[in-house]
Amino acid sequence: MQCDRGSVGVQTISETPESTYTLRPPRTGDAAAIHQIVLDSGVLDPNSLYAYLLICRDFEATSIVAEKDGELAGFVSGYVPPAQPDALFVWQVAVSDRHRRQGLAGRMLRALTKQSQPLGIKFIEATIAPSNTASRALFQSLAKAFDTELRESEGFVKADFGGEEHEEEPVIRVGPV
Repeated sequence: MQCDRGSVGVQTISETPESTYTLRPPRTGDAAAIHQIVLDSGVLDPNSLYAYLLICRDFEATSIVAEKDGELAGFVSGYVPPAQPDALFVWQVAVSDRHRRQGLAGRMLRALTKQSQPLGIKFIEATIAPSNTASRALFQSLAKAFDTELRESEGFVKADFGGEEHEEEPVIRVGPV
């Protein structure tokens, strides 16, 4: 695998010439494609397009997108919770259908983790429903990649979702990274 660090925050990662992805901070021009990837996923809770515009504009230092041949292939959105300045909370991770099963989610999450370390980030957190085995495996692989712990604690319980049919979402915490 080759990793070329282009301008700050931009990485070109390729394992073979045909699998070259550029990982970079999101731009507002990516918001519509991000929104569509979430809608197409069928498993993520979609936010409004406006929310994705805000993520691209205001959380670009704690989010990342992957593109290949000018097409957005996936994204990870995150933010630093005000009460936990040493944690990056990963809000959503998604890869478009065409780019799944290539390890792209893991590559983006590892790159975002490394990119966030100069900000003082020591822990990566997310809330993940028990039935979301793919996301759980993703965060387990992140803990393994950084040779660190994964801990689970209470996050959001069913009642927090206001009567909506929704599973509980425990907090997954990886670190220190």
